[in-house]
Amino acid sequence: APAIDPNTGVPFPNNVVPADRISTFAKAAVSAKLYPAPNASASGYNLLTVMGSPTTMNQGTARMDYNMGNNDHISGHITSFRHDSVYPGTLPYSGSQTYDRVNPNVAAEWTHIFSPTLLNDFRFGFSNTTYYNGPDQLATKDLTPMFGLQNLKPGPAAWAAPQINIEGFSSPGSGAWIPQGSSDVNRQFVEQVTWMKGRNTLKFGGDVRFLIYDDLGYATQNGYYNFVSSMYTKNAMGDFLLGLPQSAFADQSGGKSFSMYTRNSEYSGYVQDDIKLRPNLTVN
Repeated sequence: APAIDPNTGVPFPNNVVPADRISTFAKAAVSAKLYPAPNASASGYNLLTVMGSPTTMNQGTARMDYNMGNNDHISGHITSFRHDSVYPGTLPYSGSQTYDRVNPNVAAEWTHIFSPTLLNDFRFGFSNTTYYNGPDQLATKDLTPMFGLQNLKPGPAAWAAPQINIEGFSSPGSGAWIPQGSSDVNRQFVEQVTWMKGRNTLKFGGDVRFLIYDDLGYATQNGYYNFVSSMYTKNAMGDFLLGLPQSAFADQSGGKSFSMYTRNSEYSGYVQDDIKLRPNLTVN
């Protein structure tokens, strides 16, 4: 449909938006090469690409057992895991990538026998897992100033072009509500003592955990912008060139609804006594 000049109410001459009326937003989309040159002429599309979706997964575990004489035994293991996947989009920044990593998980145990009736067991554990889901590619800097967008400051994990939705065209740019991700760290210390005395078998100990959980949240940090044919110029592409979206949405990471950075400690203890009243009767 002919593009109507919203200032005059008449069509643009030759259906061309004057160069001095083209918005910073539209110029940035062109200079960032968000719309590749067409390479096909089939009905319904003019761009054809063949793309792969690479996945990398590595995992390794090592274990150790060591007897330090008759009264001491040490054991432990370390595990590392990495899973990366990329799902590229046809247009820049329109795909996604994810990674899930355990870097690393460590556990160790030291058992010491003080006497035939007294045993001590100490265990330590550490885990650090990270998860990320974001655009299939990241820019080297914040692109929002290039598009003339103000008051948006996406973090490095979200550096990408904004999502541009022009009616009748495919959409480049980072999708809504990404990136998402988290980092989860757990340090755990466990102490257990077993003491046998007469009819009693006493067990007591404690568990201490130091927990860290950071969440990227779900903010649409670069924003998304919708251009439709029923609005200002009666032509979606005309609205885009003038920088007049029908609707737009963006928010910033770090708001109360969009991020969580927690530090937590947990402390617990127990005492247990098994009393053997008769050879066939034990009370706990």
